[in-house]
Amino acid sequence: WTVIDASAGPSVLPYFERSGNMPLHVFARYPLDNTTETPLASQGSRIRDIFLEFPREHRSIVPTELSAFLPHSPNLECLAIATRCRTFEDGRPIVDLAQRPQLFPCPPPRLTMLILQNQSWFPAVPYDRLTHLHISQGTPIDIRSLLTLLGHCTALEKAVFVDVYIANARQVPEDFRVELPRLKLLALAINFSRLSMRYLLRGLVLPPTVVVRITGSEAVRALAGLQPFPALPFAAGF
Repeated sequence: WTVIDASAGPSVLPYFERSGNMPLHVFARYPLDNTTETPLASQGSRIRDIFLEFPREHRSIVPTELSAFLPHSPNLECLAIATRCRTFEDGRPIVDLAQRPQLFPCPPPRLTMLILQNQSWFPAVPYDRLTHLHISQGTPIDIRSLLTLLGHCTALEKAVFVDVYIANARQVPEDFRVELPRLKLLALAINFSRLSMRYLLRGLVLPPTVVVRITGSEAVRALAGLQPFPALPFAAGF
């Protein structure tokens, strides 16, 4: 009863009633008009996880009105946002990190995990408190803007990037660096030859104890030419 599809309207009323005071895990589809027919607005303190799904017809919409539908969620720990359309679909705007929509009436102070899939926009959340960040696919994102955003993620412990479309990579000076002092795991998955994510790896200053995992069918090609390339014993045969 604690896993609630808030977009289902009045049919989820028994879930709210029978979940008692337990933490809630909420799924919602955009647009969120149906959520007004549920007690979601009054249950914000019980919400621990929110998964927002955007259908294909809204794949390029920046939802500036969501703060009127999503309740203040002071105990929210994980936010996941996904857009259901083809990967790298043409006609969608480049990610503009200077304009991040406010999803909640107040920033969720306990949010530690952010998961973004196939997005053309990023939400306004306390990035300096995130410990887990997972970004997969999506429209092109300016590499300098992305690195600058990561520079605010000073508490980040695990970062996962899957087929992230890096844009304007050559416009970043080679000495432009961003530190992630608490990072324990960096995972890069590269399955398309045009996704040259070596610029992302080159721009990060990682602690000496970090674990870096690089996977994908085009990983070697996408990292070709990385200087300096880590001279690791296990990589001698790569």
